[in-house]
Amino acid sequence: MNADMPRYEGKSLSVYADSRGFATQGIGQHDGVNFGDPDITEETMYDWLAMRLQIAYGDALNFFPALDSFDIVRKEALIQLAFNLGATKLATFVPFINYVNMQKWDEAAYHILINLKGHITPYTLQVGARAEETALRICSGNVLDEFKV
Repeated sequence: MNADMPRYEGKSLSVYADSRGFATQGIGQHDGVNFGDPDITEETMYDWLAMRLQIAYGDALNFFPALDSFDIVRKEALIQLAFNLGATKLATFVPFINYVNMQKWDEAAYHILINLKGHITPYTLQVGARAEETALRICSGNVLDEFKV
């Protein structure tokens, strides 16, 4: 999972503006980052990532109590989703959460991409192809060859 995160989130020791204009540093780190902050070390970058992944794991476990029994591909996809969305936004994906908890993978994958009104979810609009990759991982339990790191 650590190898996927820089591909998903970007990676920089210097502060930069992400796709939404937020001050970002390390691997997708927004909290506590301001434009003009000094560069960080690789060690700090990976310490921040480890801390945030631990939080994302806890968030995912709260939404998906059987998380640790899922195959590794789905488990990592759900943790990465919690990492990207955060608990507050993930909580709004009620049909998705329900289908994951029923282990109805096809339906869960659909509802991460499309909302109940048949519209593309804000998550899909924000991250584009990454959302499709996440949905495929959740649906199939496999990582396509082109996404293997």
